[in-house]
Amino acid sequence: MLIRTLIKEIATAICALKRPPRISTETLEFWIKRLAKLEKHLPSGSGFDDGTTIDHAHSSPTKIVLRTSFHHMAESGMYDRWTKHIIRIYPSFFGDFDITISGPNYRNIKDYIIEVFLNALDAEIEE
Repeated sequence: MLIRTLIKEIATAICALKRPPRISTETLEFWIKRLAKLEKHLPSGSGFDDGTTIDHAHSSPTKIVLRTSFHHMAESGMYDRWTKHIIRIYPSFFGDFDITISGPNYRNIKDYIIEVFLNALDAEIEE
């Protein structure tokens, strides 16, 4: 069984979906189901309470787009707000990939989100 990193598996599926000429319906369905399986390896829980989705419509062979939200907790231990984020992943000449993140930086959450996603995307998966 082939063991590869999550980001490489997602990139393979996105490239297959976006490959010209148009692909058959069966092939399209295969890759969409594959992406849905891969989503299960993305951050979910521990603040990412709505999970993370792969936005294959806005992704391309040169950019992968993920959507997530973070449920922030106040010092009192109660949840106090949600922030929505779009994570864009680009291939890099100096490493495997670069990440940018949109959305509010409430309580400097973006650094944490990037760290969590770097770890998840660089993890080896076996499927």
